[in-house]
Amino acid sequence: MKKRLLMLASLVTALTLSSCAPSSSSDEQKEGPVVIKDKFIMENNVSTYSLVLSKNPQSKETFAASEFTYFMKEATNYSFPVITEKDVRKGQHYISLGFTEQFTSNFPNYDYSVLDGTQSGYFISTKDENIYIVASNDFSGDGVLYGIYDLLEDLINYRYYHDTEIYFEEKSTINLIDYKETFVNYSYDMRSISTVYTYTRDLHSRRMRLINNSRGSEWMRATWGHSQIQKILGPWMIDEDDPEGRTYGQTHPTWFTDPNMPKPASDGLMIDNCLNWCAGPEIERVVANKLIKFIDNEKLCKFVMCAQEDNSSTCAALPGVQEALDTWAKGSYSALQIYFMNHVIELVEEWVQKECPERELQYVIFAYHTTLEPPLDSNGNPIISCHEKLRIYIAPIRCNYSVPLSSPINKDTYRIFEGWDKAAHGKIIVYLYDLNYRMYFVNFNNFGSCGGFYQELLKYGIKYIMTQGVSDSNAPCFDEMRVYCESNLMRNVNLNYDDLAYDFIEQYYKDVAPQLKELYDMIRNRYSYYQTLVNPSSGGTTGSIDNTELYPLTFVRQMDKVIKEAFDVIEKYKNIDPEYYNLLYLRIMKEYLAVIYLKVKLYSDYFIAELDELKEMFYFYAKQFSIDKVGEGIPIEGALG
Repeated sequence: MKKRLLMLASLVTALTLSSCAPSSSSDEQKEGPVVIKDKFIMENNVSTYSLVLSKNPQSKETFAASEFTYFMKEATNYSFPVITEKDVRKGQHYISLGFTEQFTSNFPNYDYSVLDGTQSGYFISTKDENIYIVASNDFSGDGVLYGIYDLLEDLINYRYYHDTEIYFEEKSTINLIDYKETFVNYSYDMRSISTVYTYTRDLHSRRMRLINNSRGSEWMRATWGHSQIQKILGPWMIDEDDPEGRTYGQTHPTWFTDPNMPKPASDGLMIDNCLNWCAGPEIERVVANKLIKFIDNEKLCKFVMCAQEDNSSTCAALPGVQEALDTWAKGSYSALQIYFMNHVIELVEEWVQKECPERELQYVIFAYHTTLEPPLDSNGNPIISCHEKLRIYIAPIRCNYSVPLSSPINKDTYRIFEGWDKAAHGKIIVYLYDLNYRMYFVNFNNFGSCGGFYQELLKYGIKYIMTQGVSDSNAPCFDEMRVYCESNLMRNVNLNYDDLAYDFIEQYYKDVAPQLKELYDMIRNRYSYYQTLVNPSSGGTTGSIDNTELYPLTFVRQMDKVIKEAFDVIEKYKNIDPEYYNLLYLRIMKEYLAVIYLKVKLYSDYFIAELDELKEMFYFYAKQFSIDKVGEGIPIEGALG
C-alpha cells in the first residue's frame, strides 16, 4: 500500500509527504543495497529494532535518530524507540549510531582513520542482524546523519526534493539490508550552495546535506566573506596599542591603500581598500590577535576566513610592495597574500597549540581578481609554499559556465586551476557561480555543463565545493530545482543533470510537470543553439542575457503559450481542491515572472493590451515570493519601467 499525505501549512510553504517513487539514481557512492530475504527490520507493522545512541552523542547523531524515527513513523506507522547504549538488552536488535559500546565491542580492531577530518564520510556495516553507522567526530556527527538519510533511501525509498516535497514508500514489511563493512564517501566531502532559501532555512539546508557558511558552526561567522579589512583590520578601528585611542588609519597609514576610509554603512559592502601584505611583523601580529579573539569566541568553527575585499584594487603603491613584486614575488599578488597569511597562521597556531590543541583549524583566503593568478615563476614553478593549514578559495569569476572547464573558451580558467594545483594541491576549495549578477530573471546557462565541471575539478584533489546562487534575493528560473540538482551532483558526480531535473520537475510541479518540462527543454535547447552558433558567452556571470537576440519574440511567445497551458491544466482544481490549485498556481507563477519580464522588457509594443496587467501581476507576485532584486544590488522597483 502506498500513501500520499498532503499537509498545507500555507500557500507558499507546503509540506508534501508522498510515496511517488523517484526515478533518478541513488545519490551515494556505494553499491545498491543487498537485501536479506528472510530477515526483517519490520514485519507486518511490528519491529524488534531500536535506535541506539552513545551516552554522550554528538548533536547530529541525536538529530539523525529523530529523522529516522520521524520518517519511519510516517512510512510504517511504527515508532522506533531511541535508547542509549546502556539500555541495550542481550539479543536485542538495533541500529547503532556513532561510537557506542556496541559498536566498539563488535569492531575492536578496525582502522577508521580514513574518516578523520571528513564531514560526510561514514562507515556502515551489518553484523549479527544489527546495523552500525559511525563517522568522524570532527563535524558533530554529520556523517552519521547522512548515513541515516542513505539508509532511509534503501529502506523506504526516501528522497528529499525540497522542504515542501519529501517522498517515501509506505511499507508494513521491510527487509534487513546486508551492509558489508563499507566506507561511504561522496564525490565532494563538503558542499555549500548559497541561495537565500538554503541560507535561511537550516532544516532545508541540513536535509540537502549542505554546509551553511553564514549560519552554521563550521565556518567562523564573524569573518565569513571578504573580511581582511571590513571585519578584521579596518582603518577606522581603534588601535588597541595606542595610548591616545587613535585609529589604525591614523597610527599606521601605510597599512592601507586608503587609511582615511570611514566604516562602511553596512556589513558586506564592496569597498575600495587593501591591506599592505608587506607591512611586516606588527600588522601580522595585530591580524593574528584579532583572529585569536574570534576563534576563542566560536568554539566549534573549523574554517577561519581572512580574505581580501571584493575589489580589483592592488596595494602596489604601499611601502615594500613593489620591491617584493620586483624581486622574490615575481609580480604575483597571490604570493604576497600567501606570504602574509603564512606568518599570521604561525602566530595563531602558537596560541592554538597552547590553549586548545584539540582544535584543527583551516585558514582560508581567496584566489580572486588580483590574486586569481597562481604564484608561479616564468618556468611554472611555485614561488612560495602554503602553510599546511592554509586553504586557497579559488573563485573563477571570469569563467564561462555554459561550457566545460576544459573547453578552449575557458583556457584561462583551466590554466589557473592547473597552476594552483602545482602551488597548493590538496589545499584548494572551489567557489563556483550559478548566477548572472546583472540578471536574475533570465535562466543562467549552466544546465548542461554543471555536472561536467564537478567531474573535472575532482582531479585537483578538491574536497570542498561551493556554488554561489542568487544569495541576496529569492529568484525565479527554477531556483528550487537548481539546488536539488547541484546538491545531488556534488555528492555523486556520475549522476546526470537532466535526469535529476526531470525527476524534480515531476515531483515538484505534479499535474503541470509536462508543461514545465517543456519549458525547461525549450530554454536548454535555445541556449544550446545560441552558444554554438551565435554567441558562446551566455554562461558568464556578467554578460548580457536579457536581449532580443537570445530571446526572439517568437520564442518568448512560445514560452508564454506553454505557461498558459499549465494554468489551464490546473483550472479544474480551482473549486474542487482550492489548496492544491493554489499550490500549483504559485509554482507556475514563479516561473511565469521570468516570461513576463521578457515580454515587457523586450517586447512591450507587442503586448500593449495586457501591459498594465502584466506589470501589476509581476510586482504583486514578486513581492509574494520575496523577490526584491532584479540583479545583484539592483532593486526590482522600476525593473519594467
